[in-house]
Order: sequence, then C-alpha cells, then structure tokens
Amino acid sequence: MVTQKSSQLFEQVFEGLSAQEILDLIPARIFFKDKDGVYFGANKASKEFAQAELEGKTDYEMSWKESADAFRQNDRLVMETKKAQTFTETVIIDNKAITCSVVKGPLYDKNGTLIGTIGIPIDVPNT
Repeated sequence: MVTQKSSQLFEQVFEGLSAQEILDLIPARIFFKDKDGVYFGANKASKEFAQAELEGKTDYEMSWKESADAFRQNDRLVMETKKAQTFTETVIIDNKAITCSVVKGPLYDKNGTLIGTIGIPIDVPNT
C-alpha cells in the first residue's frame, strides 16, 4: 500500500532526528523570531546565507540592519493580523543587495499562544 510505504520512508528518514536536524535537511531558508524580533531558531541554510549566527540577535545586529525597521514592521503586522503574509524584503550580504520574497506567518507554541513569527525567504532573481 502506498500510504504504508510512504510512512515507512518517512520514518526511515526522520526517525531519531531532532527538530533542528530535520530543519537542516530543508534546502529553503527558515527562521524563527520571538515577539521582540529576536531570532531564536534557524536552519542551516539560513545560517549559511547570513554568514553569521542568528540566534539571540535581532535584524538591527545583522548586516541588513538598514532594513531592520521594515522587517520589524512586517513581523508586527503578521502578529497583529495572525495571518501569513508575503513581503518583498532586501538584505545586504557582502555589500550586495539581495531581494527576497518572504512568507512570514504567526508562530504559536503547543498551547496555542502566539510567540513570534516564522519566515521562509526565497531569493528574487535580478532581471
């Protein structure tokens, strides 16, 4: 049965892995911020892109600090509306502007309490 085989493959890949190890398998960048805009989690792709440790820092402490006010405004909007939204955001890495389409959504703990945001940025190619 396809469902049983899929379940077996899923277990074969993910069994025994931590949440961080599973996130690191995902090639897309993923990050988590608390309500104050402090990064408290990110996958390997996000850390490599940022060329820095993200956890414990805000956008104001990163190379893209010039855009931090706009990022913070977007985070607040997502938390206020409690709905996922897509934004166009630009970050500076190695003195190079990189424009991303970022899906940001509200992030809840297991009790349903809003604790921050989750973001998944995708680079927008220069045309």
